[in-house]
Amino acid sequence: MGARGKRHCWPDRSPYGLNPVSLFPNRRLLKEAGSFVKIAVFVPTFRRPQLLLAALESLRHQSFPNFQIVVSDNDGTNADGAKVASAWAVANDFQDRVHVTIAHERGLAQNRNHALRLAFDVLNVDFVAMIDDDSEAHPQWIERIVRACSTDAELIGGPTIYRLANQAPADIWHASLFGIPYSASDFVPRLRSSNNCVITRRLYHRYDGIVFDTKFGASGGEDSFLFLQEKQRGTRMWWQHDAVVYEDVPAERATLNWVADRQRTNGVNAARIDCRMNGAAVAWPRQLGLSLRDAMGGIRAIAASQDRAAISACFQNSRGRLEGLLGRISLHDSQLSRAFAE
Repeated sequence: MGARGKRHCWPDRSPYGLNPVSLFPNRRLLKEAGSFVKIAVFVPTFRRPQLLLAALESLRHQSFPNFQIVVSDNDGTNADGAKVASAWAVANDFQDRVHVTIAHERGLAQNRNHALRLAFDVLNVDFVAMIDDDSEAHPQWIERIVRACSTDAELIGGPTIYRLANQAPADIWHASLFGIPYSASDFVPRLRSSNNCVITRRLYHRYDGIVFDTKFGASGGEDSFLFLQEKQRGTRMWWQHDAVVYEDVPAERATLNWVADRQRTNGVNAARIDCRMNGAAVAWPRQLGLSLRDAMGGIRAIAASQDRAAISACFQNSRGRLEGLLGRISLHDSQLSRAFAE
């Protein structure tokens, strides 16, 4: 991050008279660019203080010299994440750059919207890069994200590399959930996840500060809904293939049962999103057809002796689509399930 504790300053324009992120022929220009690229990193958190610490540590070692950090804790009762982030900022002399807030309204989308308002309306940044509290950023993550900001994309994404425990079942390693959708940096049809995603000021203002739909606050899928809406609108989205974050998959998630439950959740959200975007008259026949297609895919996967993860994905997606049409909400994260039961 450059000199620790140095107060942040946003000059009004590039001294080069050009978009700075396209310049970077050497490290000197990169450091100078860091003084006028207005970017903040947002880390949403909920009852995972130790994982949050690892995420923050990865930000401390970034090659890009000048950015803000917003930590938004969605646990207004204990606020352990907020306490940990505040202590970390003081211990590392980053208190001028780390902004800790509590989103009292429970929900994934609610927490994201709360932090985006702080970043765009108070800190006055132009870009917000999001990373989950259970992920760690590559040391050049922000540098490469900033390079992508030179495009005219309104949404930018990058890969999440999942690190599974060695004892994870062999089938898990090939599960589509842990795949990377694109292999090269380019404009893409749509992004996949809000982890390792950049929201631009232009997109933020188009939604009047409510970027993520709060109807998906309990279930997840708020990011998929946003990306599909923007795809329908024709918004340009960019994939930066070398802007990498890492996520360790704990033992309780590195199981076929957890992957199956997550695939079912994806099916539920796909049907709910279709209904929200296109209405029941369009969504019902389409999702019923897709559910049948997924089930037939599972039968073919069995006949072809494919791995259990591939077979399960087909059947769970099929089941999830039907549940989504019936209005069911799937809480795929046990921690989130307990939170909404409180």
